[in-house]
Amino acid sequence: MDKRALAVLAAGFLTVFTAYAIRYSYGVLLPEMLPALAITKTEAGVIYASYFIAYTVFSPLLGLLADRYNVRVLLTLFSFVLGLGAFLMAYSSSLVQASLFFTLAGIGHAACWSPVMALVQRWTSDRHRGKVLAFVSIGCSLGIIGSGAAVPLIAVTYSWRMGWVSLGVLGVLLAMINFLLVRSHPADSPGLHQARLGQPLSVTYLRLLHDPKLPAAISTAHSIIILILPTTSEREPSTSIPTIAPTPITIISLTAAW
Repeated sequence: MDKRALAVLAAGFLTVFTAYAIRYSYGVLLPEMLPALAITKTEAGVIYASYFIAYTVFSPLLGLLADRYNVRVLLTLFSFVLGLGAFLMAYSSSLVQASLFFTLAGIGHAACWSPVMALVQRWTSDRHRGKVLAFVSIGCSLGIIGSGAAVPLIAVTYSWRMGWVSLGVLGVLLAMINFLLVRSHPADSPGLHQARLGQPLSVTYLRLLHDPKLPAAISTAHSIIILILPTTSEREPSTSIPTIAPTPITIISLTAAW
C-alpha cells in the first residue's frame, strides 16, 4: 500500500473519529446545557432527534452523490458543515437555535460514513479490505473515547460552550485534512477508477455485506462502545450498563478482525 493510499485511509479514520466525537459529545455537555438554555429533558431529546433526522435524510443522498461526484469535495464541504454546526452550538440560546445548529451538524455527519466506506474500498485491495474496514470502524469508538475524556475536562475548566467551540474547530481542521489528503481514486490505476467511480451504492454495500471480515469489524466497534460507555454521568440505576462483560467479546472480535 503506497503513501497516498495510507493518507486516504488516515483521512477516512479521522473523519469517522471526528464525526462520532461530535455526535456523542452532546450527552456529555447536556447537563450544563439544560439550565443554560432553560430547557427540559424532553426538549433536549428534540435537539438530539433533529440531528438524527438530518443524518437519516441526507445519508442516502450523500451516498448517491459520492458515486457521481468528487468525494474529496464532498468530504471537505460536509466536514466543514459538521464543524460549523458544532461551533454554532456554542452560541445557541434557545431550543430552536440549538435544534437548527445540531441539524446542521447532522447534515455534515451524513457524509462521514457511506462515502468514506466507498472511498476506502477504491484504495484497498481485496486482500486487505477486512483490516481496513476494521481500522476505520474502530475510529467510531476511539472518537467516543476521545470526546468522553477531553470534552468533560474542557467543560469543567471553561464551560460547555467552549466544549462546542473545541469540537467545531476540530471539524474545521478535519475539512482541511480531507482537502489535503483525500483523492477520489488511485491516480495510477485509471482502470480501477473507471470500474468503481460510477459503481452504484447498492453494489458497494453488497461488497461490504459479503466481506467475511465485516461482522468482526462491526462487533469490535459495538463491543468497544459498550465497554467505554460512560457510567459516571447521571442516570437511573435501572439503566446502568455493566462495563466488564463485553471485554471478552471485544478481545475475540479484535482477534477475528485482524
